Amino acid sequence: MDIFIICITLVVLALASFVLYDSFFKKKHDSDKIKKATNFFLNSNDYYLMTNVVLLTFDGLQKFDYLIISRYGVFIVMAQHYSGIISGNESKDTWTQELKNHNTLNFSNPTQVVNERVQTICGFLGLTKEEVFPVVLFTGIKGFKYPMSRKFTFGSRYIEYIRSKTEILLTSQQIENFVRSVENKRKRQGLINESDQIEQNQQRVLSLEYGNLCPSCGSAMEIRSLNDGPNNGRKILACKLYPTCNQSRLV
Repeated sequence: MDIFIICITLVVLALASFVLYDSFFKKKHDSDKIKKATNFFLNSNDYYLMTNVVLLTFDGLQKFDYLIISRYGVFIVMAQHYSGIISGNESKDTWTQELKNHNTLNFSNPTQVVNERVQTICGFLGLTKEEVFPVVLFTGIKGFKYPMSRKFTFGSRYIEYIRSKTEILLTSQQIENFVRSVENKRKRQGLINESDQIEQNQQRVLSLEYGNLCPSCGSAMEIRSLNDGPNNGRKILACKLYPTCNQSRLV
């Protein structure tokens, strides 16, 4: 009897290992396809692709599957690996993955996560929400059960959505500066040092007490020091576009 139980256990473990192995390489293959499709269908002179970007935020490291920086704005592409048919909407906390034989699996609405990514990039690059476009890309699915916003997409349709943005929002100099900023600040191998912890604490103060974005124009807020007047030496929280936007307050 003990031998039988041991054999059954080994079979179960082997099957579980196979499923995990297959899932890992399927996701890797999907990631490769997304990268190749983006490079093939989007002109590299107009769109700069960055993959697996990890940035430090006030609540830890935040990963971006794909950042596409262009004169038409910054696109945040978040990959979701599922199958079957997806059912849900932006207001529902839980979405459903409908599989064969009427089987279903529930998962969390990705809207909040991708919106947090948008807020991070707006604050990090000093952009407004009108200049940053979230894209939730489902790989491996057949489609959506109900009509969805165009930012939720599957297959190669994300390319169509990105191409649909034709208004020029950023200059060549801005794009160059943004790419340099992300490359300089992205974390390698998920490591956080002492200076990162100091920066993280400053971001936490900004985010929790004041918010990351200017309440007037939506640009990033940053801490500055006053050099003259009655408050000389005091710290202020000022809009990054100051003095064009004069939103500020003492910290």
